[in-house]
Amino acid sequence: MRRLVIASHERMAEGVKNTLDFITNSSFSVYAVNAYTTQIPLENQLQSVFEEFETEDEIVILTDMLTGSVNQACIPYRNDHVFLITGFNIPAALEILLYPQDKKLSEKELRRIVETARAQLQLVVSTEELEDE
Repeated sequence: MRRLVIASHERMAEGVKNTLDFITNSSFSVYAVNAYTTQIPLENQLQSVFEEFETEDEIVILTDMLTGSVNQACIPYRNDHVFLITGFNIPAALEILLYPQDKKLSEKELRRIVETARAQLQLVVSTEELEDE
């Protein structure tokens, strides 16, 4: 089973999870880790989430910032079926969730998803630019 873990500073992860649940009608396994919002250390929060997973689960962790402490805490979890993407956006999260469950996500596919998500980050200056697309 594919699992999506969103980990961020403060409550961004919870907000993104709520947005994804709204868009997808709560149809997927999405977990939010809000760092530094309680007395529970981040490492313990991550460990609690990962204890819920089976060893054969495919897990994608999305974090907010490359050089941030949250991303650094997630690095030890990476392996051949646990992928870590940082600096994510909603389009990236949706593509991961909507990718067919019967297909394994490859590094190549995840790189494509990252590139597609990057293209979603745009400066919208004028109405004409929107009409040209």
